[in-house]
Amino acid sequence: MSGLEREVERLRDRVAELEELVGLRAEFPSRLGLTHTESMLFGLLVKRGMCTRDAIYAAMYGTRPDGDQPEMKIIDAYVCKIRRKLAARRVPVKIECAWGRGYYLDEASRAAAKALVIGGAP
Repeated sequence: MSGLEREVERLRDRVAELEELVGLRAEFPSRLGLTHTESMLFGLLVKRGMCTRDAIYAAMYGTRPDGDQPEMKIIDAYVCKIRRKLAARRVPVKIECAWGRGYYLDEASRAAAKALVIGGAP
């Protein structure tokens, strides 16, 4: 492996580490039925509590070329889908909206969501 290949591998590992730290790589039980993108968004909320739509959008789509980015409204659509899936599976987590600020999980919801990641059950 050349020096350049080692550096690229090191940078990939660092990106993966940073994505995990902000919540983009949280793994939720398959029974929740969340898609990869929904898991990324939900992971951000679990890790950070409060996220603006801009922050969610930047975390999820910031690395895409400008012509390949969806409309900002996609964030609202994903939140709606996640809420529906959690409610259907009776998961005690509620994604709240702070009008003009973003989306958040209250402390009880964050604790329940963290328990999903750690233990696999609500």
